[in-house]
Amino acid sequence: MVRSAQGTIENPGKRVAQKRGLNRAISSQSWSMFRKRLEDKASSATSPVEIIPINPRYTSQTCSQCGNTQANNRKSQAVFACITCGHEANADINAAYNILAAGLAVTGRGGTSHAKPIRAEHSDPAKRQLPEREVA
Repeated sequence: MVRSAQGTIENPGKRVAQKRGLNRAISSQSWSMFRKRLEDKASSATSPVEIIPINPRYTSQTCSQCGNTQANNRKSQAVFACITCGHEANADINAAYNILAAGLAVTGRGGTSHAKPIRAEHSDPAKRQLPEREVA
């Protein structure tokens, strides 16, 4: 995300100033502060809450129906179409289902993700489940 757009003398970069501005905006965000606030809100929530850090890598390229992961599945910024099973969906929604499934898998095997799950004292695992999907 924050790679340089400068390029080389033979192959100069494009939109370098815009990329520099984007890099500054991304770097200036305090993701650790966001996570801390999220944990604080989860611990004081009135309903069961559990925060599970999940690695989002390749979730937008993975089919939430069959599990096929290929870069060709992502047709555009907004369109996901699996080349194996033909499942089509909004790319962000498809990625959200993959992240949710990964989170449920982590809780199912006792929290053995790359990061330690943050559990509120009143979390209820029985209430966590995948939402119903609309069938087209």
